[in-house]
Amino acid sequence: MAELTPLDRVQPCLLDRLTDEDPGNRQESRSQRVVSLRRFREGVLRDLRWLLASHPGVDEEELERHPELKTSVINYGIRDLAGQMLEKADAGALERLVSEAILRFEPRIIPRSLKVSYLGSTAGRSQGNPLRLDFEIKGDLWAEPLPETFLARTEIDLETGECNLRI
Repeated sequence: MAELTPLDRVQPCLLDRLTDEDPGNRQESRSQRVVSLRRFREGVLRDLRWLLASHPGVDEEELERHPELKTSVINYGIRDLAGQMLEKADAGALERLVSEAILRFEPRIIPRSLKVSYLGSTAGRSQGNPLRLDFEIKGDLWAEPLPETFLARTEIDLETGECNLRI
């Protein structure tokens, strides 16, 4: 592997640092402790996919009784949107739902830079899945010495709960 310049390497997220891809090797090389910006971005995409496809383990009533649960991992994900009336979907509420989950559980995106835009649903369209919500997620990824711009198109399938992200 070619040596990464200081501008091209960042520290991987905690999950990636804790995942041992070579358990037989007792020592980590310097190149295993840093990753390229491309690999860093792929990790953010993977984790956003997991976040948006997950549903909290507590309901709204429980969150109101115990507000500290809002920032707990038990609240990881976004509430289940299956069965929502897509034609009456409140774009602002959907954007806030996705944005709040990202701000709460994805620290690699700089909070002030995050912009979530609801692009609509495919309900009533002749092509594609009729139960899919489309979003655009923009922001800056935390990286040293300069933030890296991030833009992803997100599709959440209301029937299966599957989340697809594309750059």
